[in-house]
Amino acid sequence: MRSIFLTICLLFLCGSFCLAQQTNEAENQVNFEAALDTVLPIEQRLGLNIGFRTHRDLYTDTLEYSFLLSFDYPTNKVTIVIREADTISIHDQLAALRLRSPKATSEDLTQQIKVKERNLTEAECPQLKQLFFSFEKINFRSPSSDLIVLHPMIYEIKSRFGGGDMNLTFVEEDQPLVKWALRVKAAANSCLAKAKKPMKK
Repeated sequence: MRSIFLTICLLFLCGSFCLAQQTNEAENQVNFEAALDTVLPIEQRLGLNIGFRTHRDLYTDTLEYSFLLSFDYPTNKVTIVIREADTISIHDQLAALRLRSPKATSEDLTQQIKVKERNLTEAECPQLKQLFFSFEKINFRSPSSDLIVLHPMIYEIKSRFGGGDMNLTFVEEDQPLVKWALRVKAAANSCLAKAKKPMKK
């Protein structure tokens, strides 16, 4: 009888521990996603813009990255803001900050996250304008229903055009919209290297 009682107690404790662990993991994921939206924003309400953001599921040593490509009506110029986690991933920065300050709010911790940032104009990177206006001509397909990718790179794309807004997430690198975004990233990196201007912290 005593062994049955001990077994029930152990099952209860294990169940409680697993539930607490799942709750913590879910809360951490919510905090991480909120932090991404704050420090790597990929949308703005004014003008025409296209945002792109990447991070990897589970593998937190991959640095999160984003760009926001915008067209300004008064000047008819295209600009880009590039942001990336500084040396350590945002996920790991957030986890370390939480360990040091367990009672701090998520907002307070997010303000301490270190991100590198750089702006480029079309004058500094002429490819940007052509890439911006090629976006609306891209034909893309819906995500595959029978594809399972373990711990993929996650690609988020948000756009705000006159014809409407779009918010998509892909895990397939060969998606036409993802290929386009990676071309923008490569062009911006090339322009930054030629200008010899490091990203600001």
